[in-house]
Amino acid sequence: GFPKTVNPLVLDTLTGAGYIPVVASVAADEAGQSYNINADTVAGEIAAALNAEKLILLTDVPGIMKDFKDISTLISRLTISEA
Repeated sequence: GFPKTVNPLVLDTLTGAGYIPVVASVAADEAGQSYNINADTVAGEIAAALNAEKLILLTDVPGIMKDFKDISTLISRLTISEA
């Protein structure tokens, strides 16, 4: 699934009090049904909601590849329009 909205109030409150929030990429719909949401998508949506200057992702892959199974297709540079 994909997040419909992000309410940054809780994160603003926590960071304002000196805490570093840890966010799970699990969300619920209006009926309370839980969904596992792609963590990269959630991170991007949270960064946008917080008007973050930067988003840094830690991952276990070397980067963006044209063919995710072929390391030789690693893309070393990518513009926003190419993404």
